[in-house]
Amino acid sequence: MRLALILTAGLLVAACDQNAGPPTEEQAIARAKAVLKSHLHNPSSVRFIRVRVEDAGSPRPTVCGDVEGRNASGRYTGFQRFYVKGGDVGIEPRSNAAEKKAYPGGARAWRSTWMRLCRQS
Repeated sequence: MRLALILTAGLLVAACDQNAGPPTEEQAIARAKAVLKSHLHNPSSVRFIRVRVEDAGSPRPTVCGDVEGRNASGRYTGFQRFYVKGGDVGIEPRSNAAEKKAYPGGARAWRSTWMRLCRQS
């Protein structure tokens, strides 16, 4: 009986999400910020600037901007460009080692993705 109720509740939530339409710009930005915070070392220290939504009205809008957080030493790292598109998160790499690990094509591949998704530099 409990399982049936849980499944029914899950289906209702999924149906409501599908009927809700695309997220508003505020919802897209809030979701992107939450996702980015979960990827950074010290989520409570994260700061954002120049945050914007590309392809607003899309079911999966792209959120772009600049993000900064504190590192393990407690120092701010400086702002880095970012994008969030659905489940894909890209934060501008700082070193060649990070670039090669996160983006096989290195900085050039990251910039190419940024320009395609965010349209501004």
